[in-house]
Amino acid sequence: MFEQNLKEPKYKLIKSYIKSLIREGNVKDGQLLPSEYELMEKFNVSRHTVRQAFGELAKEGWVYKKRGKGTFARYFNTCDKKGMIGLITTYISDYIFPHIISGIESVMTEEGYSVIIANTNNNKEKEAYQIKSLMEQNIKGLILEPTKSAEKNVNLNLLEEVLARDIKIMFINAIYTDLKSENPNVGCVIMDDVKGGFIATEYLLKIGHRKIAGIFKRDDIQGVKREEGYRKALGNFGIIPDENMIGRFTTENKRIFPKEFVSNLLDKRNNELKPDAIVCYNDEIAVWVIQTIKECGLSVPQDISVVGYDDSSLATVLDIELTTVKHPKKQMGELAARHLIEMLENNSGNHRIIYEPELVIRSSCKAR
Repeated sequence: MFEQNLKEPKYKLIKSYIKSLIREGNVKDGQLLPSEYELMEKFNVSRHTVRQAFGELAKEGWVYKKRGKGTFARYFNTCDKKGMIGLITTYISDYIFPHIISGIESVMTEEGYSVIIANTNNNKEKEAYQIKSLMEQNIKGLILEPTKSAEKNVNLNLLEEVLARDIKIMFINAIYTDLKSENPNVGCVIMDDVKGGFIATEYLLKIGHRKIAGIFKRDDIQGVKREEGYRKALGNFGIIPDENMIGRFTTENKRIFPKEFVSNLLDKRNNELKPDAIVCYNDEIAVWVIQTIKECGLSVPQDISVVGYDDSSLATVLDIELTTVKHPKKQMGELAARHLIEMLENNSGNHRIIYEPELVIRSSCKAR
């Protein structure tokens, strides 16, 4: 039964009301919901407030809209068999994320679960909001890509509340290490990013490079670990890393940092810094690095070799195809989904999976 909490914002009251109609079977899957005008009258609110409520309900998977016909319920037939799974990634439509999400959705749908997808834009406040929102949906499991995982986990209490409600958590790409590692309700599917950074750098060393720069993301643990692998490979060849040749960026400055950093390395006044190869945090950064190298009048790989990470679609869009470390993408999503289902239905087994990285060699590197 719908209980009105007068302290809540009006759009949240409308959301709760619509959810109660669907949960209690007063509106079936595919049936028309009350119109915007009816809800405006019932709750004495503006059209904007009603649309805000419907917008969030659509994002959470409760409703859908037909142009010119209204808004319809779709909760029960899509997730009623086995329950709902929450999925929070840093991004949804960018880079490799559509492939990961596709893998998760395909397995969950096949096994009778529904997936509610949310993203954080790598913002911790938004991560907290999405976790709270999903807990309200009575999810049975949560697949989570941590936000700014190299920084303090300010949402630890929220995640502990998730576990206290017996909601299983499956991490992808990274893990919050401050959750108890022995907890059987926590799993992960991640890459060995130290080894990934290592094999990328080792390859360059083996083909004769010695002045190898690195660009890494410092607010995600993947970037920290890839830098660790980079340093380890240099050390194995007796090379002490030059700190001036290592660049670190954050989520906020990732679009401007690569160009500024590489331009500074290639400035003729800093000739002693000029690298003969650059290891990049991911393929997106590598593409920007290659563009900057060209703008500085140099070429890849004749003057500078470049290695990326993830083997994304960007790796083959330029005239020079990118040597890169392979990310499992859709396979990671599928495996994360299957292990979460195993946790939900059998509550047994090892659910901590670490992928071994492999290098895909293309034309962006040249032996020296």
